[in-house]
Amino acid sequence: MAYYRNNVMQILKSVERSLIINKDYYNAIPRPTKEEYTALKMSIIEKGQLEPITVNKNLTILDGHTRYDIMYERGMEISYDIKEFDSEELERKYVVESNIIRRHMTDFQKVEAVSSFYFNLVEKRNREKSKIQIYKTNRASSQS
Repeated sequence: MAYYRNNVMQILKSVERSLIINKDYYNAIPRPTKEEYTALKMSIIEKGQLEPITVNKNLTILDGHTRYDIMYERGMEISYDIKEFDSEELERKYVVESNIIRRHMTDFQKVEAVSSFYFNLVEKRNREKSKIQIYKTNRASSQS
């Protein structure tokens, strides 16, 4: 099953409009080291943007935060792909998995990122179950 329904490449002139940074997505994966950041910055300066930033339909960055930071800072045109997901869970899963695949992370960092995703998922489902239970309890007591 694909995570997204469409894939549209667009160009963003950074001076015209900014993409949105979701702090949870930004912090879902460890930030690059100073050396990794510098290497990526030099690559972008020399070769330009090789891979588009991935965003959702609201222009929230899902993948490519560091590339975006570098390119925005330099006033470069930014290309991006829009991906739509069937649920927030699939979107967040994409954020974690796309970064784990590409980033140079230790095994511990990978486990930490994935476990954080699943912890948040379980927490959300438990909140939804509690709301349903409260609704059922209130409904039953009002019918008595």
